[in-house]
Amino acid sequence: MSQSLAVPVLTSGSVTAIADDASVGSDLQTSNFSGGVASAAKDIGTVSASTQGTTSSSGNSLTMNYAFSEHLDAPHPTLVSYYDYWSGYVSYMSGDMYAESMVNGTFTLDASDIGYTYSMTAAFDQTGTSQMVLSANLYDITEYGPLYDDYQYTNGSTNGSMGLGTGAQSFNYPTVGATSGDLIAGHTYSYSMISYIRHYQAATGETVADGQGTFAVNIQGPAAPEAVPEPSSLALLGLGACGILFAARKRMASRA
Repeated sequence: MSQSLAVPVLTSGSVTAIADDASVGSDLQTSNFSGGVASAAKDIGTVSASTQGTTSSSGNSLTMNYAFSEHLDAPHPTLVSYYDYWSGYVSYMSGDMYAESMVNGTFTLDASDIGYTYSMTAAFDQTGTSQMVLSANLYDITEYGPLYDDYQYTNGSTNGSMGLGTGAQSFNYPTVGATSGDLIAGHTYSYSMISYIRHYQAATGETVADGQGTFAVNIQGPAAPEAVPEPSSLALLGLGACGILFAARKRMASRA
């Protein structure tokens, strides 16, 4: 009989859109996956961000696809201190406009899910001039170790492009791991992606900027083995062949 292979399941997942305009304020929206779909969007002043996610399964594979877009108008004439929404303190850097997209997810493999692999892809493009950041990672929570961890950064990029393992040189720490590899049966994994564009140094010639991109995580199981007939099936097949042969000989004898 053929082996029954499990279809991986996204145990938790969310998308977030953050918009920050120094002249107005800051806000975000987060959406959890429901029915395989998640969507978040936020507009503040002249800043906007949106993030969408979908899940799809085929055979014993599961793919999480994300798309995001971000917009900044031309920077304001006077910069103010940049407020870090997550830490709650005023940063030492100056800030003006900020649009960010975030995705997060976790999945667990069953103990019988042997031979599963992962692959990750991302593309992030910008028109106009602003700072760009793209960060993505995949962690084994069970053993608390990174399978992939990358952070890319540009300061005042014009018409820039980034992708996992390519684009801007890694900043703060080097890339860890690979965008594809093996998964361990019975382990729980988490992944995340952060993308943003930001105006914070008007003197560098920042302009209206639009960022757009995609991010995907694919979990693939091994190919299902071909079904092998059981001994009882082979016996029935043999009896059927003998019956056909006997009937054919009987017809030939009756015509003689």
